[in-house]
Order: sequence, then C-alpha cells, then structure tokens
Amino acid sequence: MSLQTLPLAPQPDSERSKTSLQPGTRCGLTIIIGGTNVRFCISTPGQRDTITEKVTWSALEEQLQTELARRSLDFRDSKDITLDAIAGHLVNFIASKFDQGRGSPLSGLCSVNFSSAGPVSGSGSDAKITTINTGITLEQEPIARSFIGAFNRACQVRGWDQIDSGRLTIGVFNDAAAGLLGEVLEGGLRGIETGFFLIVGTGVGGLALVEGRPCSDYNEPGHRLILDMSTGKYRFLSNQELAEYQDETGSFTQPKEPLTYAENQLAGPWAALNFMRYLRADDKRVYYALAKQVVTELNQDESDVTGEMTKLLDLDYSQITKWAKESPSDIIRCVNNVLFNPNLAVLKELTLNDVDPSTECQR
Repeated sequence: MSLQTLPLAPQPDSERSKTSLQPGTRCGLTIIIGGTNVRFCISTPGQRDTITEKVTWSALEEQLQTELARRSLDFRDSKDITLDAIAGHLVNFIASKFDQGRGSPLSGLCSVNFSSAGPVSGSGSDAKITTINTGITLEQEPIARSFIGAFNRACQVRGWDQIDSGRLTIGVFNDAAAGLLGEVLEGGLRGIETGFFLIVGTGVGGLALVEGRPCSDYNEPGHRLILDMSTGKYRFLSNQELAEYQDETGSFTQPKEPLTYAENQLAGPWAALNFMRYLRADDKRVYYALAKQVVTELNQDESDVTGEMTKLLDLDYSQITKWAKESPSDIIRCVNNVLFNPNLAVLKELTLNDVDPSTECQR
C-alpha cells in the first residue's frame, strides 16, 4: 500500500470517543516491529483511544530458551517460532481483556497494518520487509502472510474463528512512513504542508512532508548523515550516495573507518552510552549521580544496575548492537531521560552541591 494513496483528511476531535471492543465491532490491528519490542494497537473507527500491548525481544528470547536449545537455534535465526510466540502473546492478551462467552473478540477485524524499520517492497499481503534492526533477522519476509498465519494458529488453539486475510485491508509500511502518516492524520503535522517526522529509537529514521506529500529526499537521516570521526564533521548524502551504502536487499552496510553513521552517535543505545562515557571521563561525581537517578527510577538493586551500566561502557559497535537487542530497554530509557530531560535539582542534590549540573548538562 502506497502512502500517497491513503486519505490524509484528519477527523475532528469532537467526532472521536473512547475505544471499546466487543465481538463484531469493526476494528483494526497494527503490529509495530521495533528494535527493542513488538507493540500491538487495536483501534476502532471514530474512537480516539486505542488498546495497546507490547512484548520485548529479550522476554521472547527468555520464553523460547528451552525450545531454542532443543533445536540448536540462535534467537536471531528463530523467525518462525518467534512469530508464533508473538502471535500467541497477542491472542493471550486479547483473551485476558474480553468476554469469551460472546464469540471471538476480533470477529469484526477489517484491517491489519504492519510497521517496521528498513525497506519495504511490494504492497498488501505480498509486501516484504528486510530489517536487522530487530531481535530476529527478517530478510525479504512476507510479514503479513507470516504473521497472520501465526495468529490463526494461535486463534485455533483458543477455539476462535480464524481471520480471512482475503477480506482484510492490509498495509505494510516502513516505520517512518507510518509515523508520518500518523502525525498528518492525528498529530503535530495536521494541516501542515511542509514538515518532518523523526524517529529516535534503536536507530534514527525519518520522512519529510513537502507540499503535503511524502518526500524521500530526506529519509533515513540516521544513515544519510555520515560522521567523519577524524574531523568531527558531518556530511549529508544524496540519494545516489546513500544507495552506495546499501546492499541488494536495501539494508545498510557499515562504512569504513573513520566514517560512521550519525545514528551510531544519536540513536537511543548509542546516545545513552556516549552520555555515560562522557560523564565518567569528565566528572565521575555527575556520572554516579546519573546512576543513582537510574536506580531510583527503576526501583532495582543499586549494585545490579550500576554493574550493568559499568559493563556497557567498554562495548564496541557490534557489541552495542547486540546489547541494544538483548538488554532491558529500561536502562536506555532512564539514561536518555536524564540526557534529554535532566532534573537539575535532583542532580545538584545528589552531587552534594559541589557540581553545577546545568553546566555539565549543557556541555
């Protein structure tokens, strides 16, 4: 499905109401395949709120540990059984929320949409995605067919009617295209002719809106901006130059040193580690103040959290990538909360008033 073919007229706030789901209710299901987790969103026409749930890749790997060992499989190569586990998690969540005595909760399902980082080829149920920026490797994967098949197997276990993909509207989007569409319909780009949607997560993605239409000239900002580590200068790649860094599947290859992608400095895992490394090298008092804030927010044992943070500081690029997929995202989230939304009063208190937190954070 092309983004250009979708209606972009937003619905007035007055016409929306809170989401509720009953058997037979027309509804849509969105599956967001992210770098840290897989999220589900169930929505109904004319209703503003949504029903959401998520499962992390680390939780899925732990769940499948015994089966992976039995099959001698690495988690990244366990696509089929992991999709079954994801579908099972979604079905169990739905079952826990809705009255099963009245029929299948999703009997009114009329659309299924998928969002994932990386290139998308084709459309509808034939669309294929390629991404390594997730817990499992997906290369030219017909994600709609694969997931709906897994979902139907999970429905069969529950005794629910299976969904007929032939009667569904199916959309498969790159995550930046999906995000831009959402902002145009319901968010900050409603009524805007020219703007930009930026994703800062496990990677850095984005898509521009130019004269009311999506424009790919500025997409993939995390890869389009190349940093020369020897000079500290960035360069913006043209479409032709960007293509030179992609393989035949559309995935990006790692540039040769001293060049690196901007997302390796700015995306969630790298931003968190770079921030921690800077603080530890520049002033350990502020670093330990940061660690205490993370411990407080997570409400976990201090030695466990600080030990995990310390181990992360010496990881190289490939190890950081592995950590980003396998480690609890709460540490990333908490560190970046301090980085982007610092509580200066708390930092000042934790450093015993002998460090000026505003100066440290500005630097």
